[in-house]
Amino acid sequence: MHLFFVKQVTGLLAMGLYPNVCYHKEKRKVLTTEGKAALVHKSSVNCSNMPVKFPSPFFVFGEKVTILNYLVLFLYCY
Repeated sequence: MHLFFVKQVTGLLAMGLYPNVCYHKEKRKVLTTEGKAALVHKSSVNCSNMPVKFPSPFFVFGEKVTILNYLVLFLYCY
């Protein structure tokens, strides 16, 4: 029951914050919903230069910022 509730809440968060959802590929690399490559900001708690296995490959981010022709995302930790 608890796992079902957690999946429902996660789904609702993703729906509510939809355009700001990205897919984790490897290390700091993610794909936005537009299919554009982006990097996780180095100060994010989700940033790692080592391979990491997250419970879900989807993240919600707060801001998209372009720095030196790179799209950088500031991720929330949900």
